[in-house]
Formats: sequence, structure tokens, C-alpha cells
Amino acid sequence: TVGAELRAQKEALDGLLVDNIGGYLNVQNFGAKGDGSDDYDAIMAAYAVSPRLYFPKPVLHYQIGQTLALTIPGSELVGDGITLTEIKAGFASGPVVSLVNNASNMKLHNIALGRTVAPDASGHGVQALGNAIHCRISGVAIAGQRNGLQVLGGTDCMIEDSFIHGNYGNGIQQNTKGSSEGYWDLISNEIRYNDGAGIEIAAIGAALRVNCGRLVLNTCEYNTGYGIKAAGQVSKALDDVVAQGNRCFFNGAGGIYFDTYGNGGRINSNTCNSNGTTATGRLQNTAASNAAFGIQVLSSTEGCNVSSNNANKNAYSGIYVQGSRHVVVANSCTQNGANVAASSRHGIELATPTEVVCGSNNVLGNGLTPGILISGAATSTGIVGNPGYNPKAPDDITFGASPFTYTAGPSPETVYLAGGTVSALTVNGKAVPYNSTLTTLQLGSNSTVVITYTVQPTTRARIYN
Repeated sequence: TVGAELRAQKEALDGLLVDNIGGYLNVQNFGAKGDGSDDYDAIMAAYAVSPRLYFPKPVLHYQIGQTLALTIPGSELVGDGITLTEIKAGFASGPVVSLVNNASNMKLHNIALGRTVAPDASGHGVQALGNAIHCRISGVAIAGQRNGLQVLGGTDCMIEDSFIHGNYGNGIQQNTKGSSEGYWDLISNEIRYNDGAGIEIAAIGAALRVNCGRLVLNTCEYNTGYGIKAAGQVSKALDDVVAQGNRCFFNGAGGIYFDTYGNGGRINSNTCNSNGTTATGRLQNTAASNAAFGIQVLSSTEGCNVSSNNANKNAYSGIYVQGSRHVVVANSCTQNGANVAASSRHGIELATPTEVVCGSNNVLGNGLTPGILISGAATSTGIVGNPGYNPKAPDDITFGASPFTYTAGPSPETVYLAGGTVSALTVNGKAVPYNSTLTTLQLGSNSTVVITYTVQPTTRARIYN
């Protein structure tokens, strides 16, 4: 008799542990109604039996009165889809779902997270704490939260194919910490109408340098802040931030913004159009800032590769790059300068560039010429083959005392010399014959010419190519 009772109890428990999708515990079997009444106790009763929970389509939604804190490695919350299964928090403080310290291999899938009251500053959709590792959030919709998803540390995790929209702060706020690694790959998410940035990445804690992950194929539109923002600190640098194939349209502050204090960033094959040109944010009533670049890289970021992007029709210039050792090539930057009152209405702006390569960019048809504007001194910088550049009209070289040294600018030049009495002429250290009738010098970027004379040449014109 005892054996039969034990077998019956085991069969009943086995029935609870497996549902029609296999291997997950159905929260409705533990009393979760999904009718708008508080299901927190029923959900946590199921979680005490198994960390892998299935939320079938409810009558209305699953209401909770406290944060669902996932503390067990391998925890999973799975629904029938973001239009069918929704969990709503009935409280203002704290996240809807928390992935706690030292837990790993968490998963959220096919489920929507909402809130029945306005959140306070801590009312995030999902909060990943500390050392949560190897987590995956996919096919999730998050709306009406402070930040849709807030990462406070954690490594080797992925957020993909999710819809994060209409939140009071950032869509995704990734605060990365660690001595060397901080990978969170954000792939193919749609992030719209948030009152902050679409994606914001920062370094926190005791990190000195953090290697970051990939931001790939995300759509960041109509956010009040930037579409994508990566911002480190002097002592907490973000290295190797990769933004590739993202769509950043109609964001209030700008498309992509790098202020990383780190090296090795890449901004490749993104489309950053029409930023700062329309109302943005959760309620779609935040006025356009009209101070938005398509792509903006500040001097704290070194050695950034900015290539093959479209940065068109932005309120300010298409691409703004400051600092050293950047590569800016093969970008399309046209029709920028929608804010007709702005002074920044060019295709590309290079601010005090040092060892910067800028080539093969289309900078035709912007609000102001030249297509590429250089502010400050350009040092060891090459600007070659950019349709629409046209930096200056032909002018004369002002000579100094012999031997006179002339250094070409960042773009190729043609220099014409004639007349006078010249005893020696060198280009980049190589002797060149001087013809007093007409000497034509084709100079590459930053070339150096030394002219030794007793009488200055009377013709000394230059044309910028």
C-alpha cells in the first residue's frame, strides 16, 4: 500500500514536471491563473520545484506583486510568444525579472514584460546582476519600464531578436565591469521610442579596461537620446566596441556615439540617417534636438575604424571624428545639415586630426561646403579621393626666408613654380630639377618641399585636389 501511494505521488509529480512542450514546468499547474490576479506565489512555488518554467497563453496576463528573482543556474522563463504571454509587474520599485549574482545559463524566451504602474528609478524590465554569465534573452518584448534591460556586470551573454520599446529610460543599459572581459552580444533587436538611448554601454566598478562585445543588426529608432552610445571613463576604458550593420534612424541626440577612452573600436556598415530631425521618445512628443550627427567619435577613442556607413540627412554633419589614428573610408555622407541654423552641416568633420586616413567618402550635396571640414591643425593626416571635398580655391604660397620649407596639407596638391633664382629643390628629401619657365609638383598628402633660392619664384600657385 505504501509503495502504491509513493508511486502515485511520483506519477503526479512527474506530470507536473513535463508539459506539452517538454521538459518545462507549467506554472498554471501550480495555481497561476493569468487573469490579472497576483500569480507571484504560484510562480515561485513552481520555481521551487524546477527552475525551467513555461508560461502558456493566459486569459489576460500574469500579474506579479514582487520581482521574479532567478537564483538557480539554468533558470528559464519561456512563453508562447510576445503577443500571447505577458508578465506584468504591479509595483513601481525593482525589476520585473532579476538574474542574480553568480547565476549562469539563464534564459528568457518568447515572453513579454510590462508594468501596470509607472516605474521608479529602479523599475527595470530585466536586471542582470554581478557575475551572471552565459545568459540568453531572445524573442522578448519589454515596455513601460525605467530601462528595458539593465546589465550590471555579467559576461558572455546575448540579447537577440527582442523588441524593447516605450521605456522611460534606455532601451538597453549595459554597465560592463571586469578586469578584461565584458562581452554582451546584442544582435537583431528592435529598440524604439525610449526616453533615453536605444543602447547605452558604460564601464563601472573597478574595471581598468573592458573588452566589449558586438552590437550587430539592431534597429534603434525614435529614441530621445542616441541610437547607440558607448561611453567609458578615464580609468575605465571600453576597448573593441563593435557596431556593425545597425540602423539608427530618427534619434534625438544622434545615431552612433563613441566616447570610449579605449582602442580598437569599429563602426562599420551602419545606416545612421535623419537623426535630430523629428519628434522622438516614448510619447513621440520630445522635440528634435537639431544637434545630432549621424556618427560621432570623440578624441577619447583612438584607432577607430569608421567605414562603409551611410550617414545622410542628419540635422548636423554626417560623421564627426575627433582625435588620432582613425580610419574614415568608403562612407556615404550626403544631404546633411537639416538644421539650417547650425554651423555643422558638412558631410564629414575632422577635429584636430592626427594620423587619420580619410578616403573614398562621398560628401557631395551637404548643407555647407566643403564636404569635409577640418577644424584645428591636421597632423600626418591624409584626405584622398573624396567626391565633394573641394577644400579651397587656388591660391598663392607665401614664401619665407631661404631655404624655405613648405608642407602640403592632408589632401593632394598641385604646386606651380616659375621665375626667380632657385639653386636647389627637394620633395620629401629627393632632389627635383627646377625649370624657371614652369615647374609642376604633384604632391601627396603631407609632402615636404624645400626650396633654396636667392630670388623668390614669381609664380608659386597651388591647387588643392
